[in-house]
Amino acid sequence: MNRAFRAGETIEDYCRACKTDRLHTVIVVDDTGRPIRVSCDYYDSQHNFRGGPAKWGGGTLVLFPSMPGLQE
Repeated sequence: MNRAFRAGETIEDYCRACKTDRLHTVIVVDDTGRPIRVSCDYYDSQHNFRGGPAKWGGGTLVLFPSMPGLQE
């Protein structure tokens, strides 16, 4: 993956519930912008991103506000 993602962006990924590629919404990213957790936009399921780590341990959760000037 060549670009950094932010929570709320859409990414195509293999859905473990649907057993096919579907559009997913990124829920959690690591400090480099790699998706860790995604939500299926079709089946409404959540799972770890196949290109990301299998566990969340040791990660950092950063929430970015949609309004400029607010603290992360």
